[in-house]
Amino acid sequence: MPGTYVEAHQLVDQLETLCEPYRQNAISWLQLCTQSPMEDPRAEILHFLTDLNPIVRESFVMHAGRVLDEAVRHFGVKKGATSPLRARPAPASLQVIEAGRA
Repeated sequence: MPGTYVEAHQLVDQLETLCEPYRQNAISWLQLCTQSPMEDPRAEILHFLTDLNPIVRESFVMHAGRVLDEAVRHFGVKKGATSPLRARPAPASLQVIEAGRA
């Protein structure tokens, strides 16, 4: 259960970085996946993940995390929030290109 709790919070943290209307679109998508209302996404996702088979849960968390990462990358983040993707350092190949421009 502790791992499930952490996974649920990670997904919701990604969701919460999205600005509107993209956040609401992601919530609607999660409602379709979970077949439950998302009045409280943190509690609803935790409940959903708790009921899943561990293998299915792992797959869902991985794929949902990727979808939310892509949403953050393409649609931006709330003012003042940081994207987990944008916080990662650039690959070495891009750092070399940027160094050559300087």
